[in-house]
Amino acid sequence: MSLANKYRPKDFSEVIGHEKVVSSLKQVLKDNRARAFLFTGPSGVGKTTFMRIVANHLAQGKLTASNLIEI
Repeated sequence: MSLANKYRPKDFSEVIGHEKVVSSLKQVLKDNRARAFLFTGPSGVGKTTFMRIVANHLAQGKLTASNLIEI
C-alpha cells in the first residue's frame, strides 16, 4: 500500500486545507442537487480523494445514485 493511499482522508472531517471545497461539496450532497461531479485540475490537488469521499457518501445512502462511474 502506497503512502498516499495509506494516509488518504476517508471523510470530509479529515481533509485539511480545502475548506471551501469541503463546504461546497457538503452543501451539494445535502441539497441533493447534483447529478454528476466533474473533478478537474493538475496532479496532486485531491481529485481522487474528493471523488472517493463523495462516493462513500453516495454508497451510505446520503444521495440516491444508481450509477457511479470513475473514468
